[in-house]
Amino acid sequence: MEKRLGEVIDLSSGQVNVKRGERITVELTIKPAFAVSDVVLSDLTPGGMEVENPRLATTAASATGEGGETYGMHVDQREDRLLVFFDRLDGQLTYTYTMRAVSSGTFVLPPLAADCMYDPEVNAITPSGVLVVE
Repeated sequence: MEKRLGEVIDLSSGQVNVKRGERITVELTIKPAFAVSDVVLSDLTPGGMEVENPRLATTAASATGEGGETYGMHVDQREDRLLVFFDRLDGQLTYTYTMRAVSSGTFVLPPLAADCMYDPEVNAITPSGVLVVE
């Protein structure tokens, strides 16, 4: 996660502190060890945060790849999660979007997961954490 003004949020401590009203830029990077098909990247939104509409002029969503091809990307944005589907992924890809801290409190920062939908042995998950919105 990265704050809008360029300050990087360190997730290694397991706790993230943000101020209510702050806009956060999220970078999700997926780098498979080999070419994979039918992958879903699931980013559950922590309580207190809201994914911003990428169609608004003040927000942005983008995908950039390195060293490979990405075929058939589809994004499903919901109130409580962001799902990015790939028909085929061959190389590193970074998906960027923005969210805003809307409610004060202490919330669970859910893990990020990537799963090959038809091969349960191909998956990845990050640790969860704590999000404090002041």
